[in-house]
Amino acid sequence: MEELIILVSEILNLDKKDISLDTERENTPSWDSLNHIRLIAEAEERLNIRIPFESVPNIRKIGDFLDYIKE
Repeated sequence: MEELIILVSEILNLDKKDISLDTERENTPSWDSLNHIRLIAEAEERLNIRIPFESVPNIRKIGDFLDYIKE
């Protein structure tokens, strides 16, 4: 999970202490559509996960990534 927080911090340019599993896309101005795609791509690469294309819009908060990390 720490690696996920670091990834989000780097891409969204946020302080790690401001990020939690409940951090939501709609309440995070830097989490725009381009950064959403960057988060997906980097998470897949760094965390060795696969997120199906049709599931990309369903990722609305940081905790949603855990569903794919656990699989």
